Amino acid sequence: MARARRLISRGTPTPAVLILVALLAQAPAAPGPDSHLQRIREAVAETPAITVPPHPDESGRPVFRVKIEAWRFAGHPWDRDATSVPDYVRPSMPLAHYEFLQMVTPEAFRASTLYPGMIGVGFDPVIVKNAFKAARRAVAERNAREEVRRDFEAYLQARAVADR
Repeated sequence: MARARRLISRGTPTPAVLILVALLAQAPAAPGPDSHLQRIREAVAETPAITVPPHPDESGRPVFRVKIEAWRFAGHPWDRDATSVPDYVRPSMPLAHYEFLQMVTPEAFRASTLYPGMIGVGFDPVIVKNAFKAARRAVAERNAREEVRRDFEAYLQARAVADR
């Protein structure tokens, strides 16, 4: 406050100085370090709203008992069928990838990225690669069988001509 008075006494105060003086005048006085400590002492001295009488054991020491109730997994938590969470709630991708997409995808675009389909059919490049591989193998096998069939027919015809 004294500094603000010195600034004002030097000459015509600027609007910034006037605003600073007004803010400093409205600021509450800082509490002393003993006020916090006194408040804590008063809170500790009060009787609590709920008191539980101690039940000592044979030696006179109090006994505390805790009972915990929780449900347990029927199987392993990583099994899809062992949990009660439906499949359409679970992400259809590895959890690390799902969390990464959740961090980097803007909210407006999350629906199509994080929840691609409600059916549970996802795109697996390995399955697609294996399907193309199987199709190419089937075509090659069909062509090979046709070639063997033609060659065998040509052999039988040549043998029939030779037998006459």
